[in-house]
Amino acid sequence: METELNITAQERKEKVFAWMRANGLTYERIGERLGVTGTGVSRMFTKSSIPTRRYRQLLDVGVPRHLLPPARDIPTGPKPRQAAV
Repeated sequence: METELNITAQERKEKVFAWMRANGLTYERIGERLGVTGTGVSRMFTKSSIPTRRYRQLLDVGVPRHLLPPARDIPTGPKPRQAAV
């Protein structure tokens, strides 16, 4: 994937905002297409990774790959306990 690994969350968010402005989009409009709120979309860009499903959806909306956090599916729920040694 062509993500910028050394870009900070704030830098990514600023670049995404500039891209949205140039394309006449808002977080709310993108959220409507994804079925989430505008705040939810905004948070996706500041996280260290996003689920692969959301990554593909954002690509489908037209967000450039280099502006997206890495796609990674992290299991939810409690962490497994370590066996005592």
